[in-house]
Amino acid sequence: MAEKRENSVLFSLRELQQIEEDRVTEEEAARRRSEEERMRAEMEAERQQREATEAAARAEQDRIRAEQDAKERQSREEQLRLEEAERRARIEAQAEIERQRLAQEMEIKTIAAQRAKPKGLIFASIVLVLVIAGLGIFLWKRGEESAQKERELTAQREAAIKEQKRAEQEAQELRLEMDRLAEEQEQLKIALASADTEAERDDIRKKLLEKQRDLDRLRRQKDRERAARDAKEREKIKVKCDPDDPLCGL
Repeated sequence: MAEKRENSVLFSLRELQQIEEDRVTEEEAARRRSEEERMRAEMEAERQQREATEAAARAEQDRIRAEQDAKERQSREEQLRLEEAERRARIEAQAEIERQRLAQEMEIKTIAAQRAKPKGLIFASIVLVLVIAGLGIFLWKRGEESAQKERELTAQREAAIKEQKRAEQEAQELRLEMDRLAEEQEQLKIALASADTEAERDDIRKKLLEKQRDLDRLRRQKDRERAARDAKEREKIKVKCDPDDPLCGL
């Protein structure tokens, strides 16, 4: 009987010891889970804070870039208007010089005709009519050429503005896609930290690699588009004048 009681006591002690070990194990597991959850929460908070900061920085950069683009576009348009005004002023000045020259010639011919015989007066009148008609046609053609060039410059400016808007929209879509990929990368990194098996971690690493490749591709595309925009910005629109115009190049 004493041996049975002793075995019973030992069994009870082993059960108590096992219960205590189980309790300690559960407490340790709960502590680890709590610590992991706390770390994930901190990482998530840091990620959200970092994304908010980066988003604010990108928004500020976009705002500054938009203001710069608007100023540069306005400057180009003002330069085009100035060049067009100067060109028209040159044409009008040349037309005025030509008109004065023709008027002087007509005056000289009129004086000469008054001194000549009636036949010479008739001839001078005919010449005067022809000169006046020629001057009218000349001035009309110059006006038409000026209007045509102004229409062409207006069409070029409108096309440039449309191209600028299209490029800005594509750049904005590209930035949004890059932001989306960066956010997915952060989520995958969090998932990698909390993965339970090596197979899950390998799968997440593959996805991270794919996201990085896509992000690198978009960055290269963004660099190419920025280089193309910079090249276009460096191009200067030159207004060509009539080589027969004595004021050309002034």
